[in-house]
Amino acid sequence: MPRHRLHDDPSRGQRQIALEGWTISSTKRPILSIPEADAASTDLDLALPEICFGNNALRIEHDQARFALEWNTLDMLRAVQKGQGWDAAAGSGAVRVAYADEWTRAQAASGSLGNMTVQKPFDWTYTTLHPGSTHTPPSAQPAEWRAAPPTHPGIPLASLARTDIPILFFDEIPLFEDELGDNGIANVTVRVRVNRESFFVLSRFALRIDNLLFRYYDVRTYHAFGSGEIIREIKGREAPYELLRNRLRGPGAAGRSPLPQSTACASPVPSRAGYSAAPSSTGLSSLRSGGALNGALPSEPSEDLTPLTDSNWVAGVLEELALADEMQHGLNLERTGQQSHASQGWEGKGRKLEILSLPQEV
Repeated sequence: MPRHRLHDDPSRGQRQIALEGWTISSTKRPILSIPEADAASTDLDLALPEICFGNNALRIEHDQARFALEWNTLDMLRAVQKGQGWDAAAGSGAVRVAYADEWTRAQAASGSLGNMTVQKPFDWTYTTLHPGSTHTPPSAQPAEWRAAPPTHPGIPLASLARTDIPILFFDEIPLFEDELGDNGIANVTVRVRVNRESFFVLSRFALRIDNLLFRYYDVRTYHAFGSGEIIREIKGREAPYELLRNRLRGPGAAGRSPLPQSTACASPVPSRAGYSAAPSSTGLSSLRSGGALNGALPSEPSEDLTPLTDSNWVAGVLEELALADEMQHGLNLERTGQQSHASQGWEGKGRKLEILSLPQEV
């Protein structure tokens, strides 16, 4: 086993491992204080998520070359789309729940919509396509990610699955989370695993909008110690909520009717997206308990929707659906897949494999 050094500093919320010329550091601290949150919101020109771990980060640095990879909260939020007209841009993937469209039509009919200006408009789902930051010293040539050749084997998943190689370091770093005004949940978590042969990082943006859609953006980063490259695989997956819910109903579920229109998209969009209606408190928790939405009786007997809150289960189903779609329609992995009925075409959807050649000093 190679020599490695572990170091923990609880007072600063840091853990660290050093081996093979690399230092891998995780930082986990409490959510931002009010002054910190105000400063971050001003800097980002963005209303922060409800739970914002603004000081959390994962940093992987080569000790000699000072080359580094980093995943942190503020950079992740900096990639959230914002500004007037962001939702009309091609590939924005803008999402609205049904109540928002009804509200917009009513305001347009009354003539009041033209007099309304949205303060700090931004993507209320906090969808971010940030793959992580790459840092090189000012004196060095900037490191560039490039598309991997078609013959590249990609990340060696079989090696990562081996149980005979001890894990020397593991951590899970939450960056932010928001319940979207009781419409679902959006969060970003970064996980790192280090063994004697390699380091592996999974950065995952996970979005669930109850009764509407699921959207995941996974960035996997891998480096085998002693090799001259870092491999990065990016996958964006999206599917309607009901499609995944049908997976819980067993054989024949695909032929069942979806939820009635009155219950399918009853929750309004949060007011910070520019709509002032108060959000509904009913949603996944009500469905899980078999309760009614908006006072209506449930259309079906109570069912266990717990798997819909399991990110690993959801990611697995989204991957199955994406692969089936690619096989059926002959889609190239680099192309954007079919649009979900719930969004306006999302540029993050698809898969790509990239490599980064390490600086010669590494």
